[in-house]
Amino acid sequence: DVYKRQAYPGAVIVALKGKSWMETNGKKVETLPAITLATKDEMAKVTAFYKENLSDWKHKNQMNMFDIFWTGKDEFNNMDINEAATIPNLIVMEAFSAQTDFLPGAKTTITIVYKPVN
Repeated sequence: DVYKRQAYPGAVIVALKGKSWMETNGKKVETLPAITLATKDEMAKVTAFYKENLSDWKHKNQMNMFDIFWTGKDEFNNMDINEAATIPNLIVMEAFSAQTDFLPGAKTTITIVYKPVN
């Protein structure tokens, strides 16, 4: 199962978000749940892990700031809230201070937007 492949070894949960509803451009949209993990590993190591373990997902580096993996359509615009919240995706980026409160020494975060498995 693709969702079981997303957990990063040794990562710690730093945030959870359940599915919800949002209204955008006059349209009500159900958003997918998300989980954010933190790890003491460098971004390059985490990205390499996902390139290997999600090799059937699409991948791009966004402005040398973060790496994004997604499934489904060929192009993905993570800046479009409709896509970012409704298409399964995974973002690897540098940790910031709020996450290091949960895991001192954290260097990288992994945010996974996923479809729940029934």
